[in-house]
Amino acid sequence: MAPALLTLVSFEGSIKGGQQADSISTARWDGPKLTIVTKMEMDGQVTESTQVWTVEGSTLTVETTNARGAQKRVYKKQLPERLQGSP
Repeated sequence: MAPALLTLVSFEGSIKGGQQADSISTARWDGPKLTIVTKMEMDGQVTESTQVWTVEGSTLTVETTNARGAQKRVYKKQLPERLQGSP
């Protein structure tokens, strides 16, 4: 069976009342990058966080920017030891 293909142009979803806060996230493709913007309201204050996800080869990079600054996380796919070096 062939893998399923999901085409995502853009998406908006919301979560109500999680820890006394409401949040709305919007996801959209910017070329090969997936950008997720989340706005959260808590006690009358609105904060915003942006995540940019990119995949190059076997590397996933997630860059997050919010009021506290920026963070970059890099994940590398690794084969289990029993499969490393297998053709």
